[in-house]
Amino acid sequence: MMWQNFLTTSRRTPTFLPYEHSWRIIVELFKRKSSSCWWYDFTVRGERFRGSTKERTKTDASARAAQLFTQIAEGHRPVLNRKVPVLSELAVRFLAYTEHARLAEKSKSYLRNGWRLLQNTDVSRMQINCITSEIVDRLQFPGSTYNINCALKTLRRMLHLAKKPWGLISEIPEIR
Repeated sequence: MMWQNFLTTSRRTPTFLPYEHSWRIIVELFKRKSSSCWWYDFTVRGERFRGSTKERTKTDASARAAQLFTQIAEGHRPVLNRKVPVLSELAVRFLAYTEHARLAEKSKSYLRNGWRLLQNTDVSRMQINCITSEIVDRLQFPGSTYNINCALKTLRRMLHLAKKPWGLISEIPEIR
């Protein structure tokens, strides 16, 4: 009994597996005064996750929170309550990143040129989670194969940054 009290009051990372019944102790469900939805709050490997379950009943909220907890504990990072940007919005962050990154000046120029080619396409106005392999395969760029390779490499780099370090999307389309 004392151990359960410790888990509910402590912010230490628990060592339970996600499929054990102990998630109820780790995941805190509560209702805010200004909201009709249930909210979750839990910590996995020292990182805190909290947000709305967007469910009105405690049973549904509990199921949603358990699903999120399991996904995160297994290493999958679902995109939580974020508006996914369009590619042109991501480009602002990407270009700032490339300017300050430790890259050769030629690489920076190559990536800027790739964005210059991409911004004239329909993909630049799409949300980044809606970009698929089929859409990328239909892209056409002026000039030689250098331009095609440059634009596709830049798009690949942008999407990889959006997934891993920035956590804006959960999956990346295969771009050949």
